[in-house]
Amino acid sequence: MKILYLFRNALIAFLDFSVGIFVVLAGSLVTGREASIVYYIIGGALALAPDFDVFYMYLKRGKIYGDHHQYFTHRPMVGLPLAALIGFAIGGLFWGVMTIICIFWHYIHDTEGPTGGGGIAWFWPFSEKYRSPWKTSSPEKSLSGQAIGRQDKLLDSEWLAPSAKSVSELATGTMLFSVAAGNLFNWLIGTVCAMIIWLGIASVWSAYSKFKARSL
Repeated sequence: MKILYLFRNALIAFLDFSVGIFVVLAGSLVTGREASIVYYIIGGALALAPDFDVFYMYLKRGKIYGDHHQYFTHRPMVGLPLAALIGFAIGGLFWGVMTIICIFWHYIHDTEGPTGGGGIAWFWPFSEKYRSPWKTSSPEKSLSGQAIGRQDKLLDSEWLAPSAKSVSELATGTMLFSVAAGNLFNWLIGTVCAMIIWLGIASVWSAYSKFKARSL
């Protein structure tokens, strides 16, 4: 089952990683830079950076616990300026802008609403409320807060089996990833990448279905 958890977490991260790749591709095209695999990896990592708090949780207890959106990495008013400074200092204007866009996307994705996020405190330290154009709530009453103690069960049901959220996010991520791969190599490679990705997704879903059947 542990290997399925690893694949589940990869599926959860896939959209953010793909958006990061696509942002770097778009930035490279606009500025006339030549995109590369290294550029793509950096972009994907930047879009996932706020979720590095999850790795801390796993290192500490071996599982997700509490609401990881309460960690420093999910505080936009602090996280965005800090990330921008680091990006500009290390990579200059191009990577400073890429860092801002990638991390801003992650915060949008985590905002409670149509994007499916659990909610974040956009205006912390001035307010601890989780705010979005659609909803304002205390951390305890947000989707993230209500999921405390049963994260694994909820994530399994959404990501190790087809659901509206998993299908829509994985389809969008596949499209962005394939476009980026096609631009870097050729469109045949991009199409093959899409096929391989969905073959892998279907395999994970099938393996989990069989695991559940054996567990009954």
